[in-house]
Amino acid sequence: MNSFDIQTTRSRNWEIEEEEEESTQYFPLPQPKLNITKKDIDCSNKTLIIATKEAPSIFIRSFFINDKSESELEEIGDITIDDIKIIKTNENILNNRCTIYKLKSNDSVIVILSQVTEPSDRSFNLAKVIIGQFKNTLSILVLDSILDARYLAFDHKHPIPPFVRAIYTSNFENKYSLKPLESPNIVERLTAAIITTSQQLNIPACSVFSLTEPILNLESVQAYESICQDIYPNIFTTPNATLKTSRLEMYKKLTHLVNKQNDKGFYI
Repeated sequence: MNSFDIQTTRSRNWEIEEEEEESTQYFPLPQPKLNITKKDIDCSNKTLIIATKEAPSIFIRSFFINDKSESELEEIGDITIDDIKIIKTNENILNNRCTIYKLKSNDSVIVILSQVTEPSDRSFNLAKVIIGQFKNTLSILVLDSILDARYLAFDHKHPIPPFVRAIYTSNFENKYSLKPLESPNIVERLTAAIITTSQQLNIPACSVFSLTEPILNLESVQAYESICQDIYPNIFTTPNATLKTSRLEMYKKLTHLVNKQNDKGFYI
């Protein structure tokens, strides 16, 4: 059998990869930018209420209306990420903005509606931008949701809305019979970043999760109401009959709009 000496040689692919690596330019990812448009706003000693997209934002937008169905939220700024294109829409509940409001009836309350799905690798930067803007924060409440298909339970039973779980920092006093989110479940993105950052900075913080289904229902949206009223009774006040009816109609309207956007074929 013929044989020959094995000679070392350089791979052409290796040379190409080396040249490409030398010529590659790396640019930093666009980071969240916070812009306060109301310059007279005092950003210290606030209670922050943060709502993520869909069910949590529907609840907040619907709850904070007055007897004339006018919003009690006054926009004071927003947070943008340059590589996320803003969706233009006539309905606020359908946009993908991260908007900052103050509560007209209570200057100590800041409400942030984060309807943008922020990249997971920038969630902590977004959390730091939010918490860094507001000094000596008194407490933080995050309203989030968990899709029923992603919820993990030990008993393997399919839960039915209204179904609520929570996570909170070690210095948050759970006096409200909140049931902790079971350990197999994963908390992600902005909620995880807010709770982690709050723990590091010793800020009392809690996140409330409402179980949602692919088609939103009123029970999932309304599930936040009693818990929020327990935690902050001076902020989430009990409505009179007229206002209760107005809020219910708003829940229905906004839930319908979100469902129509998410599943257009269902509504044709």
